[in-house]
Amino acid sequence: MIVRLASPKIAIRGRSVLSLLKAGPLCLAIALSLSASRATLADPADGSPVIEVDQVIDVRAASAFDMFRFKPGLLRVPVGKRIRFLNMRGQHTVVSLRKMWPKDVPTIHLDNMSDSIIRFNKPGVYPLTCKVHGRHGMVMLVAVGDTFPNLEEAKAGIPGGMAGKRMRMLIDELEGKTSQ
Repeated sequence: MIVRLASPKIAIRGRSVLSLLKAGPLCLAIALSLSASRATLADPADGSPVIEVDQVIDVRAASAFDMFRFKPGLLRVPVGKRIRFLNMRGQHTVVSLRKMWPKDVPTIHLDNMSDSIIRFNKPGVYPLTCKVHGRHGMVMLVAVGDTFPNLEEAKAGIPGGMAGKRMRMLIDELEGKTSQ
């Protein structure tokens, strides 16, 4: 595994390495450990950064639809790209939307872990949801490659409710029907 610090500055959690060293070697060790957990990973296939997807709860949002979301909601990646899903502890999960999922591709079910890396090896659209907050519209769409052979089948399986509303928005964005 290759680890690159996300920032070129020599600072950890907003404090310089020198100030942490002055505070004691234990403070520096703890800060390094915390930083490594959020370091940017390099994809061994091409050395490019592994793309990260976070799960967000925005308590300042005006509605549950805007409060619970994946960041980013729509992700376009080349075939074979690795994606690191973060924050699957407690109430958050990352689960395939089965009725929209490409045939012959294993489904995803991630929970009770701080992160997990998934490689997407086939072109297509991969709809995901949080099992707990999907009813509030917490879904995302991973678009792999330049063509999406399962897009029409995926559209036929869009769920109802808030999850379906957001998924339609994401598909519209993918197809260039919106200005987002």
